[in-house]
Amino acid sequence: MRMGDGQHAGSAIAPIERLPRHTLSSGRDSRYSAPMPETRYLCTQCDREEDKCLCDKYCNLCQSQYNVRLCSDGLYYCGDCREACDLRAQN
Repeated sequence: MRMGDGQHAGSAIAPIERLPRHTLSSGRDSRYSAPMPETRYLCTQCDREEDKCLCDKYCNLCQSQYNVRLCSDGLYYCGDCREACDLRAQN
């Protein structure tokens, strides 16, 4: 037997067995993944969602109070700063 092709002299490598399909998926078509659960953004000061937050709402960057929304980092940003910094508010 040749050495160097991944086999050792005197040893036989068993063929790879394939797992049955039912052990790999949960019964639904495996081409599609389950939708991601919606994560809620929480204010860093009070740990509440935007609609329940009672904190003073102003942009963390420019201190504007117009069109301010809570973003994924837990801070509030105005529309212009969200756009400039590529931040997204909760839908």
